[in-house]
Amino acid sequence: MNIWLIQPGERLPLTPDVRKMRTAFLADALVERGHTIIWWASAFDHFQKKWICVDETEFHVSDSLTIRCLKGCGYSTNICFRRVVDHRLVSWAFSPWARQTQPPDVIVASTPPYDLAYQAARYARRHGIPLLVDIRDPWPDLFLNHVPRAARPIARVALTREFSMMRQLCLSAVGIIGATGTFLDMGLCYAARERNASDRVLYLGYRPRREGPRSERIRAVAERCHGAFVVIFLGTLAAYHNPAVMLDAARRLQDRHILFVIAGDGELHDQLAAHAAALPNVVMTGWLGQADIDSMLPLAHVGVCPTPFDIDLFPNKAFVYFSAGLPVLSAFQGDLQQLLTSEQVGFHFRPNDGEALANCISLLDNDRALLARMSANALLLFRQRFDVSTVYREYADLVEAVCRPAIAERAPAVLSPL
Repeated sequence: MNIWLIQPGERLPLTPDVRKMRTAFLADALVERGHTIIWWASAFDHFQKKWICVDETEFHVSDSLTIRCLKGCGYSTNICFRRVVDHRLVSWAFSPWARQTQPPDVIVASTPPYDLAYQAARYARRHGIPLLVDIRDPWPDLFLNHVPRAARPIARVALTREFSMMRQLCLSAVGIIGATGTFLDMGLCYAARERNASDRVLYLGYRPRREGPRSERIRAVAERCHGAFVVIFLGTLAAYHNPAVMLDAARRLQDRHILFVIAGDGELHDQLAAHAAALPNVVMTGWLGQADIDSMLPLAHVGVCPTPFDIDLFPNKAFVYFSAGLPVLSAFQGDLQQLLTSEQVGFHFRPNDGEALANCISLLDNDRALLARMSANALLLFRQRFDVSTVYREYADLVEAVCRPAIAERAPAVLSPL
């Protein structure tokens, strides 16, 4: 089959050091089954805030995988108007190139951002192509968190077009995939229908790698970790994953043999680094490639998923921690919070509550038997439910299934114009 994957936000697997994410894993699974893939992406790297290519470019990763990079305007921070403009420009660049390309047998469109996914949905309806919509974050609902509660009804009216795009995207799908149960429910609510056989909860998952030789930077960090109880954060230093609460916990635990490692880069790096400079039990590594991440994980005892918001997300870093047998301390609500309790693989703490986080860390440091049980549970849970080989085998099965004419004929009516 000829399959299009729509996802402009992930890092592209153009070099071996790039940590693959959901679309890359799905592409690998489909290529292994003999399918041909075109991945429609952005020419701008969302994580490192730099251009992948200057102009719209096509990368032939293999005989079966092509990545097409669409040009926007770029942006410097995750929360800004320029990012909105960038996503809209990328979506507008899709149609001219798509018209020159043979239509696919099926399209998998990911959101966020929903702009490009919406244009792909319009294309799918015009050509009678079955569409799967993959929801990974609650956009545009998430935008309302950035305005005062009293002003949210007004903000929702101002975002009428955005909500309409998301609604019509979900209405056009023969199947909705949620990265969590909450996201699937959200998509079905937008589509105004009950769940069917093509709707699934498929977690992001992760592919663990073997630990290789340590780089000079990781060797230096490893020396600091020796003899310490290591608490690690991996990820982008941005608003929704702000690890500032770890600095609060570090201040409370300075008299203990506990080391906090914050591994990542982003718009909050300099601000966090300025505060961390006064804390001898905090190490900031900067951005780590996949090989360095693989080297860091065995040094850690606990992984942290912080957020300053009351929000339902299941961050990818949780799967990374579980893959290494690390109990998870998380401030996120929803599926992850429930999982920590039901599977006994960590603890939930309230957003911005440094004291609660410090107490969770102290408990696991003091009770090594509990730490060992949670570690074993985390590793077992990962192998059973979150390993890439399991998740994307089911995902590839679903993509193949929706190409059946009987399913494609159940596609809803043509999208109304905005």
